[in-house]
Amino acid sequence: MVATRRYCQEEHPLALALGLNLAFLVAGGCFSVLFAFADASSLAEQAPFLFGPWQPIGIDELIIIAAYALLMVTVNTGVAKAYQIAPSALVGTFDYAYLLFAGLWGYLLFHEIPDGMTWLGMSLILASGLLVLRRQRRPSR
Repeated sequence: MVATRRYCQEEHPLALALGLNLAFLVAGGCFSVLFAFADASSLAEQAPFLFGPWQPIGIDELIIIAAYALLMVTVNTGVAKAYQIAPSALVGTFDYAYLLFAGLWGYLLFHEIPDGMTWLGMSLILASGLLVLRRQRRPSR
């Protein structure tokens, strides 16, 4: 966050967003190597959606994947630009709004209700962001 404003001011936000996604791709690829050595049958029993046999992807799924990819590139580019032009504490506070949406979408799509520890964790993250924002607005002594 801080590095984006300080060291990446001249970089195009799209380059920053794509760089972030490439880093996630490499990290995910490295992590997936660990599953190559795991017992596939026990993994498939525990999480059949992730480790079961792959199914062909239809045109509807490809459209959803393409739309999601376009949305993520747009959002990540906007966030990178925001970190370039605004104080990190301010942008970071709003960047953590995903916590509220994660809870909302989890409830709407999967009928999951966050437990006490989840609410506590989300509250601590939100409170820390607000504390940093408040501290930044306070005049220096």
